[in-house]
Amino acid sequence: MDLSNSYLEMCEKAKEIQELWIPQNGDEIFDTLDYKPWIISLDDGWKPEIDDIWLPRQDQLQDMVTYSVWFEKLYRFYDWLQKENYNPTKWITFSSIEQLWLAFVMKEKYLKEWNEKDWVKK
Repeated sequence: MDLSNSYLEMCEKAKEIQELWIPQNGDEIFDTLDYKPWIISLDDGWKPEIDDIWLPRQDQLQDMVTYSVWFEKLYRFYDWLQKENYNPTKWITFSSIEQLWLAFVMKEKYLKEWNEKDWVKK
C-alpha cells in the first residue's frame, strides 16, 4: 500500500473519490490530526472524522471504473497508459500502481489529470 506523501496529497485532493467512500473494515485512512495512517475496524466502533483521508487500495480503485468485465478494465488502463497518454517523463511523477490507477480513475470518471499539485479538468 502506498503511504507516500504524494499519494496522500493525490487522494486528499481527489474530492470526488473521497465523497464515494463508504467505510469498510480494513480500509486505510490517514488521520491528519495524529499525522499517521490507520487501518480501520468498524467492529471497534471507529467513526469517520472530517480530518480523515481515505487511501484507496488498488482493488478499490479498479472497482470504481465500471466496465462489464475485468479484462476490459485492464485493457482500458493499458490503452490509456500506453497509447493515449504515454509520456515517460510524465509517469516518472507516479511512483506506485495506486498512483497510476488513481490517475486513470480520475481521467475516466471526471476528465481530470494530476498536475503535481491538484486535479485539473482537461
